[in-house]
Amino acid sequence: MPRDIIHIKPIDVVRDDLEKATIEIGSLIQDIKLMKLTIEDMKRDMKKINIKLKAKESIEKDNLSTGWFW
Repeated sequence: MPRDIIHIKPIDVVRDDLEKATIEIGSLIQDIKLMKLTIEDMKRDMKKINIKLKAKESIEKDNLSTGWFW
């Protein structure tokens, strides 16, 4: 019955692989932080837009109630 062949990498190769993986993980963490900041900026922008829309709706209601049309 054939045995499974186990490939053992030299320690230098394993160390290099770990360093590459660590760098990639660090890069992914930075990307996630940037995405989080972008999402927070988008939320802030949406709040500003929502406030402007509510103000515009309020002005339009006031204009309709007073009979003033643009």
